[in-house]
Amino acid sequence: GINLLKRDPDVFFEIRKADGLFVFTKSSNCEKTMEQLVHSLQQEKVYIDKHGNKIYIFPRKLNKGYAVERFKDYIGGSHHFMAAGDSKFDIPMLEAVNVGMCPESLEVPFRTAVKKFRRETFTEDMLSFVKDYKSK
Repeated sequence: GINLLKRDPDVFFEIRKADGLFVFTKSSNCEKTMEQLVHSLQQEKVYIDKHGNKIYIFPRKLNKGYAVERFKDYIGGSHHFMAAGDSKFDIPMLEAVNVGMCPESLEVPFRTAVKKFRRETFTEDMLSFVKDYKSK
């Protein structure tokens, strides 16, 4: 993936390998850059996505949902977990908790425990929901 990004004329930011775990950079034409990566990399091994003008290449095993599951195993017991996310990167995390919260614009696979809020008031609505939820 890194060599493909180095040859991509639309990449305008350094190509970073964050903590040796995943790669990200920025592209002036994300769709074109992503299309090249999708056709060249093994999709069963990596997850390629964008957020704004940033392009990310993650190993499939590295996601926020996996981190939540590991944390749950670590602390044990029957704890109740809530999480909020606003991008595709957050979907595995939202699916791993008891109650997930996200903006209406995020397309999450059908799951009744995901509470959606308007993007314009996401933070305020989410905090109000958590406060009300906690007092029940």
